[in-house]
Amino acid sequence: MLCFRLTFDPSNVVYPLGHLQILSFQAIPLALLAQIRLRERPGGPAMLLFVIACLAQALVSWYLAVMLAVVLAVVAIGQRVAPGSSPTRPVVSWHEVLAVVVIGAVLFPFARPYARSFSDSTLAERRQLVDTFGDAVGWRDFVTPPAATLAGSAIDANPYSIWGENTLYIGAVPCLLALVAIAVAVRRREQVPWTAIGLVLVAVGFTLALGFFSPALGVRLPLGYLAQALPFLAGLRAAQRFALVLYVGVLLLSAWGVAHLARRTRWPWVPAVLASCLFLVEVFPITLPVSASRRYRVSAPDAFIAAYQHAHPDRAPVVVLHLPIHYFDQSYPVSEATYMVDSTAHWARILNGFSGGVPSGFMARMKALHRLPAPEAVDAMLALGVDILALHGPAAAPKEGGVRDYFTRQSWAAVTPLSGGDAVVVIDRARAPVPRPLEPLPGP
Repeated sequence: MLCFRLTFDPSNVVYPLGHLQILSFQAIPLALLAQIRLRERPGGPAMLLFVIACLAQALVSWYLAVMLAVVLAVVAIGQRVAPGSSPTRPVVSWHEVLAVVVIGAVLFPFARPYARSFSDSTLAERRQLVDTFGDAVGWRDFVTPPAATLAGSAIDANPYSIWGENTLYIGAVPCLLALVAIAVAVRRREQVPWTAIGLVLVAVGFTLALGFFSPALGVRLPLGYLAQALPFLAGLRAAQRFALVLYVGVLLLSAWGVAHLARRTRWPWVPAVLASCLFLVEVFPITLPVSASRRYRVSAPDAFIAAYQHAHPDRAPVVVLHLPIHYFDQSYPVSEATYMVDSTAHWARILNGFSGGVPSGFMARMKALHRLPAPEAVDAMLALGVDILALHGPAAAPKEGGVRDYFTRQSWAAVTPLSGGDAVVVIDRARAPVPRPLEPLPGP
C-alpha cells in the first residue's frame, strides 16, 4: 500500500472549491489492484471487488470515470502484450466480461443524460476546444515543487501555487523509486512487463494532459482525434487532469522500486517507512490560506434558512435565490459553488449553481434575476416560486433603490437583518402579486 500513498498524496493536486470532486480519486489504486487480481485469479470475489471499486470511482465524476477507463485499458492491454507476459492465460475470462457488463449497465443511466446534455446545454460549446485547446502542460509542471512546500518556498518567484491546475508536482521520492525499478528491469530483467506498463501510462498520461490541439506545432493531438471519434470526450475541458494517468504509471514503477529495495535489506519495512517519511516532508504544504484556527462556517443566511425550515416543516424544502449572482461579477464564479456547499446545511432548492456547462436558458434566467428589483426580475422571481432571498454582503446593503430597500416596502415580504451585514427576505407567496407566466427558455 505504500506505493499508493507515494503518488496519490492530495497535496499533489489541489483544486478550487468548485472542483472538490476531482480530489476524490482514492479508488483508482483499488480498482487497479482489483483488476490485477481478477486477471491473475479469476473468480467471484475478485470480480465483485473490481466492480465495486470501479463504480465507486466512476460515479464521483465524469472526468475520473474516463481517466479510470484509460488506466484500466492500458493495464489490460499491457497484461496481455507486454514483454514477459504469460501466453498461457486466455485473452479474456468470462469473469472479466461479466464485470464490464455490470459496470456498463450501472453507468449507462448516468452517461446517457450527460451525452444528451451536449444538445441542451452549453457543453456543446466545448466541442470547439478540439481545434483550439492544447499545450496545456509542460514538463516543468511535473517537476517543480509548489510554493506551499518547503522546497518550493526556496524557489524565487515560484509560479506554481498549491491551487493551480498546473501544479502537478510528482515528487522526487517516487521518481527516484521509479528510476530504481527501471534500472532493475533493464539490468536484471525483473518485472519487465509491469515496468513497460508503468512507462506507457506515464507517456499516455502526459500526452492526454497536453489537450486536443497543439498551437505551437499546429497539429491535432491524440486527445483531439479521440474526441472526434468519441464526441463526449470534448466535454473534458481541463485536460491537465489526465495527469492522474501519469501518476498511476509512477505509482506502479515506484511500487516495484521500493519492493526491490525492501528485498535487499534485513528489515524490509525500513525502505517503506523511510520513503514515506521523506515523501511527506517533500510534499507537505507548510503555508496554506487555511488553518485549524480559521473554522469554516456556513453563511448567516444559510443558517437562517436551516432554522426556518426546521420551524416550518410544512414549507420545506423552500426555494432560495442567493444574491449577488457571481456569474456577473467574477470571471470564474466559484462563489456560486460556495452557495452550493452551504446549502448542505438545509438542502433547500437553490436557484444558484456553478458548473462549466449549464442548461440552455439558465444564464438568461440568471441575467433576469440579476436585475432585481426591476419589475421583470421580480416577476421572474415570483414565477420561479422563490420563498427566500438570501442577501450576502453588498446585496444586503440598505441603500435607497436597492434590493433590500425594495422588499422592505412590500407588504408581502419580510426582511430580517443578520450578523455580518447579511440579510434574508422571506416571501409570503399567498399575498404576493400574481406574476406573469415565464417566457419559454431561449438557447444557451
